[in-house]
Amino acid sequence: MGHDARQVHRFPCRSCGEDMVIALNVDYENTSTVPEAVENAELIKEAPGALVVNVHANYVIEGADRYTDMAFPHMLQMQAQFEAAERFGSMRPVDFEKDLQERPRPFRRPDYADEWQLLKKAWSLHSRGREKLADKTMAEATRRFHFDEPLNHLPDWVWRFSMFLGATSYEMTLREMMDQVRQPLKDGALEVFLVEHAKDSANRAQRYFGVFRDYFSAWSEFSQVHFAVAKGMPVMDGHVATTSGFNTVRMFYGNAFEAFASSVDLLAFMNNVLEGRDWRQFRNIDSDTYLRSDKPKRFDAFLERPGFSALLGERDAQLRNASHHGALHHDVERGVLTYREGKGNAGDTVELSYAEYLSRCSAMFFQIVTLLRFELLVCQITGTAYPV
Repeated sequence: MGHDARQVHRFPCRSCGEDMVIALNVDYENTSTVPEAVENAELIKEAPGALVVNVHANYVIEGADRYTDMAFPHMLQMQAQFEAAERFGSMRPVDFEKDLQERPRPFRRPDYADEWQLLKKAWSLHSRGREKLADKTMAEATRRFHFDEPLNHLPDWVWRFSMFLGATSYEMTLREMMDQVRQPLKDGALEVFLVEHAKDSANRAQRYFGVFRDYFSAWSEFSQVHFAVAKGMPVMDGHVATTSGFNTVRMFYGNAFEAFASSVDLLAFMNNVLEGRDWRQFRNIDSDTYLRSDKPKRFDAFLERPGFSALLGERDAQLRNASHHGALHHDVERGVLTYREGKGNAGDTVELSYAEYLSRCSAMFFQIVTLLRFELLVCQITGTAYPV
């Protein structure tokens, strides 16, 4: 059983190969569960000797345990995640309102998907100028999720939600990024650039919103790896994702890569200033040339900048091409994806597990979330328009 009120699992029938879909509906207040047969399934009494299929909403499992009765492989992974959280100092958040001041956060079940439904509505309403309805939705979110500290405005909510996602392994990256700009922000060295940058806040907000929307639209897939990736833990060899709705995530990596590469211009232009040039002037090209360059090459502009480059752990241009152009092929029986590298997908064949693909998608998502948090902090300090 996972953390969400409704947990959906999709997996192939062992006989015919067609997808079966089941769900578990959890009442956390009354501590009860109701199983549900969603598609190509029905609820019956247990048949002695029937095949066991293990599924878990928040963990991948060892392939050898997938059909083993009374197997609980996630117990060992839980311990590993606790140890990883301790290595990163647990969740010591960068405070949105007090600029790098730490504060404790009360425990809450990680019901991200439930809160996202309200945030998605408010964010969408805000983007269309429907502020009264957005405020009404935010008031509901305060009652349900933030009753201990009322939400102030939409950027505050986006900040808190992004922090609540639990990316402990990315906290240090965020701090290193802020270390690079804290003094220049105080000195006003970045002021001219940030005023110009704020003119694009609506477009940047749309990109961030789209990545969040796509991630949580496929939450039943990503939730299997989300908590491990948040703690910097890769998928272990031999582990498989028990829920397999590949079509919902087929293009996620490619689309997220595009959004990420389009949004790191913030870091590239900042780096120009930090190196003593006008924000529009790179070492060998100008800003117009930079913005026309291929997306994978846009990261090169700040690869040598400590802190900024730490955000680039996941950026596979070949996987991006395969995902973005629908060239990933899924062998559902083996739980493996294949694609061809090279121009026109004419190169060597690459194989990776579906669980690893989900993990890499989540890593890309966390990099985008960290970039958004960095941008929110910069806007909070300078009073410029939020990308929300």
